[in-house]
Amino acid sequence: MGIISERGSTAIWVLRMRIAEKTSGASRRWAKLFANAGIVTIASFITPKKELRTLAREVIREPDFREVFVTCSFETCEQRDVKGLYAKAKSGDIKHFTGKDSSFEPPDESSPADLELNTDEKSEHICLEELYSFAKNVLK
Repeated sequence: MGIISERGSTAIWVLRMRIAEKTSGASRRWAKLFANAGIVTIASFITPKKELRTLAREVIREPDFREVFVTCSFETCEQRDVKGLYAKAKSGDIKHFTGKDSSFEPPDESSPADLELNTDEKSEHICLEELYSFAKNVLK
C-alpha cells in the first residue's frame, strides 16, 4: 500500500512499511511534518485495514494525499522472502501475519487507490517505471 502527498513541489510517498499500533501515529506525523517543511519523503506502510488508510488520509489531508496499492500473492512473496518470514507464517510460527491468517482489505470502488502495482503480473523494473511516471506527474 502506498500514499503520496503533494504540497506544492513536495511529495510524500508511502509504499509498504508495517504499521504497528504504537508507531503508526508517529510515522504519519513525521510524514506530515516533512511535507509541511517542503521535503520530498518516501515512507512505506502495510495498511491491512481500510480504517488505517483513512486515518493516514486524514493526517496527511486531501488534496495532498495519493494512494499506491502494491499487491502480490502470498505464494510469490514466500518465494521472494530472503528472511524466511513467510515460511514461518505458513508453518504457524508467526501469528497474525498479513495475507496468511490476518486479513487485508484492498482498496475498493468507494476508496480506490490512485495507482495499483501488481508485482505478480509485472516485473520490478516495470513497476518502478510506472511508479516514477506517477510521481513525476504528481510533482508537476
